[in-house]
Amino acid sequence: GISLMYGHHLKSGRGFTVLKDYLEDIEDKVIRVDTLYSEQEYEVVAAALTSLDEPFNYYEYVGSLNRRDFEAWKEGFEPYCIRGTLSALEYDDVLELSTCYYQKENGRLVVILKACK
Repeated sequence: GISLMYGHHLKSGRGFTVLKDYLEDIEDKVIRVDTLYSEQEYEVVAAALTSLDEPFNYYEYVGSLNRRDFEAWKEGFEPYCIRGTLSALEYDDVLELSTCYYQKENGRLVVILKACK
């Protein structure tokens, strides 16, 4: 399935502000995510720029998706990828980290991660 985490982009550099670094380089990047329920390492597979005003709403594709909806998410989100690609991503545990991106109105920066096995 696909999980989505939103964090604020703060001028102080805190929060999800660090996600902007993935617009430059995603090679060999691993992020460790610790929650109340688990610890998991994720490989960064793509960084995307979009907005809430786009016809494709990536945030509607969350949870346990069937394979058809998962493929629709990949196909719909791929054109927004600035770095990396979703094409080889398999139906697996995917995490999207999303934050505001002020380059355009209602802009969003999304980093797409794949669970390391």
